[in-house]
Amino acid sequence: MKHYNEVELLESVYLGGGTPEISEHLNSCADCRQREIRLRAKLSCSPRAHEQRVDAKSDFFWARQRSEITRRLSAAPRGTRRRVWQLATAAVLALIVGIGITSLVNRTDRSVALVERVTPATVEPEISVSDVPVTPWESETLEPYAGVVEWETWLDEEGKGTES
Repeated sequence: MKHYNEVELLESVYLGGGTPEISEHLNSCADCRQREIRLRAKLSCSPRAHEQRVDAKSDFFWARQRSEITRRLSAAPRGTRRRVWQLATAAVLALIVGIGITSLVNRTDRSVALVERVTPATVEPEISVSDVPVTPWESETLEPYAGVVEWETWLDEEGKGTES
C-alpha cells in the first residue's frame, strides 16, 4: 500500500478532496488520515493561536534554545578558519601552476629563437624595379581575367579613370 507524503496530502486539502485515489486511501489508512487531520489543524491555526503556543513555552525551553544557538555560533569560526586555509592553499597551488606554465612557455620561446638563430633564414628575392609593370593593366596576373573585364573601358582617352 502506498502512503502519501505531506505534499500530496496538502494538495488534496487545497484541491478539496484531491484525487479519488487519495480519498480512498484516506478512508482505509488510519495513519495517513491522522497526518491529514494534523495538517489541516496546522493550516487552520490563526496567528493569535500561534502566538499563544509560543508564549506557552517555558523559560527552560527558551534557555535551551538560546544555549544551542550560541553553541553553534561559537563553533562557526573554526569552520571559517579551515575555509580560509583551504582558499590559501588553493591560491598557492594556482600560483605554482601559473609559474610552471609561464616558465614552460618561456623555455619554448627561447628554443624557437635558438632554432631561428641556428638555421639560416630564408631570404625572399627582392623585386627589382624592372620587374614591376609600367601600367597595372599589363600585369601577368591579370591576363586570365582579360576576357571577363575590359580594363580599358574604365579609362578615358588620356588614360585616367572615369568618375562614377
